[in-house]
Amino acid sequence: MSGLKEKGKVLRKIGVRLKLYSLRLFIVIRNFGARLRSILLSLFTSVQKLGFRKKLIILLSVCLLFSAIWLKHLYTIYYGSNVVKSYLLFIHDGDSFDRVVKLLEDNGCLTEVDKFRQVARQ
Repeated sequence: MSGLKEKGKVLRKIGVRLKLYSLRLFIVIRNFGARLRSILLSLFTSVQKLGFRKKLIILLSVCLLFSAIWLKHLYTIYYGSNVVKSYLLFIHDGDSFDRVVKLLEDNGCLTEVDKFRQVARQ
């Protein structure tokens, strides 16, 4: 019976510790949100004081940055690593493209065959 009481006390202590840790985490997240809000507000007010030309330059720079990130993402989707591992394959001189793709697919060389076909056809 005393073993069950001790387990109950331990479980209560763990529950109290978890509540304290979750409360601390909540406070840290709330403070981070307040700091982020104040930073964004100060950034917004400083941009409001700028002239039209500088605002336009900032807007174009931000758009250029986001488009570069988007293009990098598209590049990695289509031209990223599609090969599982290196193989030595014997391809006959007269084999068609479909036969080569079938050979690569059968040996497990490619992760995504459809993307390989799409890029190879271009």
